[in-house]
Amino acid sequence: MRLVFIGCTNRQDDLLAVPDGDVLICTGDFSSYFGMRYDLDRFNALLGRLPHKHKFVVFGDRDLWCDDHEEEAISRMFNAKVLLDETVEVDGVKIHGTPWAPWSFGRKYGFMRMAFCDDDNFIQYRWAHIPEGLDVLVTHCPPGWCGLEEIVAKVRPKVHAFSHGDGKQYYARIKQVNVTQFDGAGKQVGKPVVMDI
Repeated sequence: MRLVFIGCTNRQDDLLAVPDGDVLICTGDFSSYFGMRYDLDRFNALLGRLPHKHKFVVFGDRDLWCDDHEEEAISRMFNAKVLLDETVEVDGVKIHGTPWAPWSFGRKYGFMRMAFCDDDNFIQYRWAHIPEGLDVLVTHCPPGWCGLEEIVAKVRPKVHAFSHGDGKQYYARIKQVNVTQFDGAGKQVGKPVVMDI
C-alpha cells in the first residue's frame, strides 16, 4: 500500500504536486493563520480533485474554525475522513489520528489562540488512549511535547507522521517523519512524503 503524507500546507497546498498513492494523509494546518471556514472548504475541494482512494485528515493548531465548529467541520470535510482520536483500518493497515497539542506548543511559536490545544493533563489523557498495534500514528504535534515521544515509544507504531515548524526530522527505532511542507513564514521546507507499507 502506498501512503502519501502532507501537512502544514498553510493554505499553499495548491503549490504542491501531490503524488498518487492508495492513501493520502494530512497531518493538519491546511488553513491560513486565521483558520477560516473558507480554508476548510477550499482544502476539501482540493482533496476531491486528488485520485487517492482513501483520504484522512487530522486537524492542526491553525485550523481554528474547525476547532470552534467541530461537528460542522467534520461534515464539511466530506472528501476525507477526519480522524479525531480515532483508529481506522484500510486493507489491514491500522491508522490512528489525533490533533491535540499542549498550550506550550503554541506559545513557543508565538500564536495567541490556537486550535486543538489544551493543558498538559488533558493532552496526556487524550494521548494515553492511543492504542498499540498501529501501523501509522498521525499527530499534528511532533515528538518532544508533553510526553508524546514516550507514548509513541510505548505504542510502537511502524510509522509516526506529524508536522509543524521547520520540517525538522526526528529519528528513533520507530520511523518518524515530519511531513511539513511550508513553515510559518510561507517558505517551502519539504515536499509530500511517499511511503510504501
